[in-house]
Amino acid sequence: MSDVTPIDAALEGLSDLAACDLRLAKRFAGRIEALPEDEDGKAMDLARSYQRMARSYRQTIVVQARLRRELKAEARADEGDARAERQAAERARVEAVGRHRMRVRRHFERAVWDEYEADDAQEVFNDLDARLFEFADDADFLDTPAEALIARLSEEFDIGAGAREADNDAPDAATRSERDDDPAEAPVAVADEPAAAAAPEPAPTETHSPEAEPPEAATEPEPPPRPPDPPPEPWPEPYIPPWEQLRPGQRWPGSSGW
Repeated sequence: MSDVTPIDAALEGLSDLAACDLRLAKRFAGRIEALPEDEDGKAMDLARSYQRMARSYRQTIVVQARLRRELKAEARADEGDARAERQAAERARVEAVGRHRMRVRRHFERAVWDEYEADDAQEVFNDLDARLFEFADDADFLDTPAEALIARLSEEFDIGAGAREADNDAPDAATRSERDDDPAEAPVAVADEPAAAAAPEPAPTETHSPEAEPPEAATEPEPPPRPPDPPPEPWPEPYIPPWEQLRPGQRWPGSSGW
């Protein structure tokens, strides 16, 4: 089965067509040049054939170039789509790795601080977090359950050893039952202590009759109400010069007419 695509076959056909047009155009041009000078009519016919072949050749070259540009544009578009898909897949994987890592990290945020002091806990947690980042670079990190990662890191950093030792040191249920049944280890009853001495009776308090109480002090009378504020003074009248107060026909002394 041939691997040639229709586009490649079309480009190859255009190349053959352009070669034929060019060969015929050259042939007509050569015949025109070979004609004698007195055969102008035959030369014109050959010239028209030459022009048609030359135009066909130019059009074939243009179509071929346009088809190649379209192929390159489609290839760039396909490459861009493929790159976008790869980037989207990579972002999705990074987000999934981050969520998976945070599930493991949250477990040790509690466990480390419960087992170590503050300074030691911070140092251990930093080393553990760096180791967890190394695990996240593995290709099978997302396929590994969080419980398996927690167990692996706990064993590597010896986290939770104190709790395991406490479980080993604690007596089992059968041992506690034997100790409870042994009369030698039974608790000894302690005699009741003598009752505390009776507290002395309280001294009788003196009571006063209502008649002996002093009379209540007389209440002071309420002050009289405040008088209302006086009305505000009127605004002063505007100043009018005397010469403006003259009636019609009057003149100010010292002027003409007095």
